[in-house]
Amino acid sequence: MSEYTADEFAEQVGALLERKRTKMARTVLNNALKAYPDSTQLLLQAAYVDYLDDNNEQALATTKSILARDPDHYGAKQLMLDLLIEANKLVDAELLAIDMLRDSPEDAHLYGRYAHVMLRALNLDKAIALANEGLRYEPEDGECLAARTMCDFILNGNGQAGPALQRLLIEHPQSIRTLYLVVIALEQQGRNRQAQELAREMLRAQPNDQALAELVQHFETRTHWSMLPLVPLQKYGWGGSFAIWIAGIVSVRVVRQYSPDAALTLSFVILAYVIYSWVWPPLFRKFILKE
Repeated sequence: MSEYTADEFAEQVGALLERKRTKMARTVLNNALKAYPDSTQLLLQAAYVDYLDDNNEQALATTKSILARDPDHYGAKQLMLDLLIEANKLVDAELLAIDMLRDSPEDAHLYGRYAHVMLRALNLDKAIALANEGLRYEPEDGECLAARTMCDFILNGNGQAGPALQRLLIEHPQSIRTLYLVVIALEQQGRNRQAQELAREMLRAQPNDQALAELVQHFETRTHWSMLPLVPLQKYGWGGSFAIWIAGIVSVRVVRQYSPDAALTLSFVILAYVIYSWVWPPLFRKFILKE
């Protein structure tokens, strides 16, 4: 017989998860489940640890086993919804969200998660409507504010921080999702160095996060002095490339009328710029950032 009850084990695991100590939480769970293999609470925590460690297949299998025994278990349904979203199974995720909202029609968090499903499906009108409905019940809900903020970014495309992002920063300042949204906003405004500093702070807080490490590398590439000639392409994308290409063609034709040699030199300069824009960024990421 264990010296701890299932509830006491669950409390220990919960405290560890709050501090993101998933490895220690897994150790405690292994011991706890030997003593209480049928504890729904401990099984759900085990599934959640797998989810946090990106072991989604195992998390899904455990969650299904819980729902097979207790089809109405709210926590298992919530985790199942997150797993379906991560797996991009949007039809199944939408059906589950609708089913859950029938039982909890005023749950703002559910509206926010459903809005994220619609965001992935690029149904922006429905995503906005769901986020707004959730905010009607809970004006500070992080999921709804994040979904509405992403809709604003997609629709506006100008990098301007809307009211949803401002509220998100006030109500959930430590949220990683919030910080990601701020990085997006800064980059869209062309403030790459500020975005880079924020990304670095995020990586310091979570040094093992590969996605954050890649985000920092992205900004280190964009802000390096050797990338300055490529700023128009970074800022305006394909539009900038097209404008530079047209300007180059026109310039060569105009210069050729006065000096064919100068026109030839200008052609080589434009060609060198194009090759530089294609070749240098991947070489920089591969060799310079790896040092």
